[in-house]
Amino acid sequence: MKAKTRVTPKSFSISKIQSFERVFERLYYSTITYPYTPTKQKSTKTLPSSLLSTCLRLCGYSPTSSQLFVYLNMLKDETFSFGQLLDILQRQDLYESQIPFKEIFMQLFAFLDKNKENKININVIKEILLKEGSDRCNETDLNNFLTYAFGNETEVEINDFIHKLSLI
Repeated sequence: MKAKTRVTPKSFSISKIQSFERVFERLYYSTITYPYTPTKQKSTKTLPSSLLSTCLRLCGYSPTSSQLFVYLNMLKDETFSFGQLLDILQRQDLYESQIPFKEIFMQLFAFLDKNKENKININVIKEILLKEGSDRCNETDLNNFLTYAFGNETEVEINDFIHKLSLI
């Protein structure tokens, strides 16, 4: 009988945790209403659960709506602390590290590469990224990225596109 291999989450580096903490702190201070009157009790900083999706995305992750549902059910209150955010980020990091993004993109672009030249037209990329999916790209941001990454080229090599996309 084959033994199950258990994937354990990797530990975040100190700098990564500090960047997550900066995101959490900025969101926390953006939710404070002014004039702010501090209390004498020392309280733990928490964010409303409605900001969980925003927080995860600002930390560089892309949870699906079903994953968000699971994470929201993990929270005992209508709020979450930085410690709870780190637990959720670790789960999301583990999940996303197991997705073979490069292979998925290669299959998609191979399907779109009708002439089998290993190249794809920039306009096809724009059409897909602007019109498909629930999180569509902003046209200005996409144009800025494509211009920065490829200049004025009308076609790009598939491997080069996937490599530059992974650097974002």
